[in-house]
Amino acid sequence: MATKEDFIPFKPQHTAVRNLMLLMAYVFVFSWIIDRILPGFASRFLALHSNPNDVLFTPWTLLTGFLGSNGIFDLIGHCVWLFFFGRISEDLLGKKKIYNFFFVAGAIASLCYILIVGVAYGKSYAMFTAAPAVAAIVYGTAIFKPFYEVYLFGAFKVQLRWIAVFKLFFDVVIIFNPVTFGSGLVTLIGGLVGVIGMMHSMGSIKIPLLDTLSGIQFNKKERVPKRSASVKINLKKTKTKQTKKGNAQAEIDAILDKINKAGYSSLTEKEKQTLFNNSKEI
Repeated sequence: MATKEDFIPFKPQHTAVRNLMLLMAYVFVFSWIIDRILPGFASRFLALHSNPNDVLFTPWTLLTGFLGSNGIFDLIGHCVWLFFFGRISEDLLGKKKIYNFFFVAGAIASLCYILIVGVAYGKSYAMFTAAPAVAAIVYGTAIFKPFYEVYLFGAFKVQLRWIAVFKLFFDVVIIFNPVTFGSGLVTLIGGLVGVIGMMHSMGSIKIPLLDTLSGIQFNKKERVPKRSASVKINLKKTKTKQTKKGNAQAEIDAILDKINKAGYSSLTEKEKQTLFNNSKEI
């Protein structure tokens, strides 16, 4: 049975895919509710505008712009793609890679949207879709495991590469629509970021900047473990024992030299006893 914690995003026990799906769902619900209270609020203060001047007054839209959805069916589509492809990558690469692909691709796509649509073409449009970030995970996973097979509708097996080709076809078609040209183009850019990032993770290509950043190690202060008990060492006593042991060894060496020169019969009773005691210790 689902609990309240199951619907809290970014819980440590949740998968990255689940956290991202919850995040997109909450952004959609919030935008839907706020638009019913304040019509046009989401398109003005949550969507990313291609005009750089507008972004200066709403810089947070660089993040919220690639977390939204254009309707409930758009949200369902994002979640379906993320669920099937993201889960495969997360099982093989871990949470951190999924978060990196999603947010880095979304941020780069947002900047490209402003530079291409707003600056290069001089158009004033708005983007409010997670398509670029989701595309990064879809195409990145297809590059990572192109021959991985999944069951569609529980009926037949299809390799990931063919599903990615199917998605690519529709992503390219969207570009030819003047209304969706900007969002369609940055969706492909987001997918390209995912492909390049995955190829770098696989070692297929080298990107000096990423290699440098991934090689940075922060010096952490070593933690000195605390003693569970107080232990005192009597250095004076230890030194005394070592001195006595050295003297005894010197005495034994002298006795052995005497035996070599004059024989065992030349030893005194004390020397014989010392040699006998030493042989027992050995």
